[in-house]
Parts: sequence; C-alpha cells; structure tokens
Amino acid sequence: MNKIPVTILVPTLNAGENLNRLLDSVQPYFEDIFVVDSRSTDNTVDICLARGVKIVQRPFDTHSKTYDFLMHRLPIKTPWIFMLDHDEEISEGLRLAIGKVLAEGTAYNGFYVRWRLWFMGHGLHAAPWSPRLMRTECADVTDVACNEHFFLKNGEWGYIDACVEHHDIPTLWHWYEKQNLYTTREAIGIVKGTARTEKPRLFGNKNERNHWFAIVLPKLPLGLGYLLMFLGYYFKFGAWKDGAVGYYWAKCRVWVQWVTFFKVKEIRRTGVIPKMPDSRHGEFDRRVMESELEKQLLPDVVAEWCIKESKNDKVS
Repeated sequence: MNKIPVTILVPTLNAGENLNRLLDSVQPYFEDIFVVDSRSTDNTVDICLARGVKIVQRPFDTHSKTYDFLMHRLPIKTPWIFMLDHDEEISEGLRLAIGKVLAEGTAYNGFYVRWRLWFMGHGLHAAPWSPRLMRTECADVTDVACNEHFFLKNGEWGYIDACVEHHDIPTLWHWYEKQNLYTTREAIGIVKGTARTEKPRLFGNKNERNHWFAIVLPKLPLGLGYLLMFLGYYFKFGAWKDGAVGYYWAKCRVWVQWVTFFKVKEIRRTGVIPKMPDSRHGEFDRRVMESELEKQLLPDVVAEWCIKESKNDKVS
C-alpha cells in the first residue's frame, strides 16, 4: 500500500495514555512521523521507541516555539505536514479524505479540517475548523505566548469536512488543571502584548475575527458578553444537540474566558506579572539523548546534558 505523502508532527508531554491510539490512526497510512517530547515522566518515550517512531527531546519554552521547531528544524522529506496534538487521532474519514485530495492534486497550500471535541466521554457535535494540513514549504506558526496559530507563507486555504478526534479531557480534574495553566499563560500574554500577532478585526480573517470578539465581548456591561459567548458555544457550535453534556461544556468554555479576564485584571491591578507557569517535566531520557537524530538536531542540548550526566556520575 502506498502511504500518503504526509509527515505527522506530534508534540508530546506525558502522552502515554493516548499515544498508541494516535499512532494506530496514522502510522500504517502516512509516510513519516516525528515526535518532539518535552521530557515526559510517563511511558511516552517507551512507546515511541517500541514502535519505531522518530523522537527527539527539547526543553519546553512555548507552544509556538515547539511547533516552529517541528515545522522548520526536523528533516522532513514529504511535501505535506499535518500537525497533531498528542491527545488526538485522525479519524478514518479524514485519513481517506486527505489521501483522495492529495492523490487528485490541489492548488491549495493548506487545509482546515474539523476538530471534534470530546467531553465527559462524549463526542460533541462541536467540531470547529482547525488549520492542520499544510504544504511543508508554506507552513508557519505565529510567535505567541499561548494558543499558537498556524498560517501559510503564501497560497490559500481549502477545507476538508472530516474530523480530528480531540480527547483532551480524560476527567474534569485534568481539564481544570490544564485550563488553569493555559489561562495564566494567556493572561500574561495579553498584558505583555504577546498574546496576538494579528490585528483584531471584525471583518478580517478567522483569527482576526476571533481576536476581535475576544477583546470586545468581555468589555460589554452586566456580563452580556459572556452570555453571548455561551450562546455562541451552545448554538453556533451545536452543543445543544448533546443535551446536558453540551450544556456543561458550553458553561465550562465561558468559565475559561471569565478566568482569563479576571487574571488580566489581577495583573493590572497589582502590577505583578507572575512567572510564566510551566508544565510538569521530567529528565531527559538517555536513549533519546544518545540517538543520532538528537545529536544532529540539538547538539547544544546534548552537550549540556552530557556535562550534567558526567557530574552526576562523579558524585555517585
């Protein structure tokens, strides 16, 4: 079977719970896979090595810089790349649609696909468009503190109406922990002016329009903006079709906007910008650090690690 000429790019941190499912959805069908790991503490590296997946490790700085590394530093040989988070998988319908589009040839340099969200174990009708498939030479990412945005250096976007399945919420405990981290990063970015790289415009492109609503809606009096946000999530995204689970999801999405708004207010009132919060990272894995790929791509990181390991060996 001829594989689809796409390289799957996956950033990971403690992805062991979902990684096999992700790899099952792509490894037999797409030409290549790269994983860039931010020093996982679980079995992420074990899974990659056992399945023959190319993996490197680098210290985490921001999501945007991680994706920039994925796009521009790896030895990608295919004409197309697909960005896939570690808690996602490509549906069979999307895989077949990508294969068909690329086999037939296309004038587009990138494609939006559906991004189907899962909440409380339920696949929601909420499936917004997300830019994921791009010609390798045209792909780029904005440099923002949180919530990266992919864009094309040139050319136009097309649309493939099939889904990436996004399993980012094993429990609400995990979801709240993750959102607490993201909302702080977003608030710091807003205060520093690094949260947006595109000018907010109501009649601009999708990202510019989203930025405009994110700025204007919280400023409406009496919580009207947040009511409009809830109605947007509930009706525009189709959450109403999912009964009580859809209602809970829409309420939680508005909560994220509230918390971000409050954190921005706190920073501006106190004048204190907190240290950018970090996820829980472990140590570098010796098997990865001694690989030729790691030495080729991140020689400075490997050299620093070797010095640290040498000191540890002397102490022990």
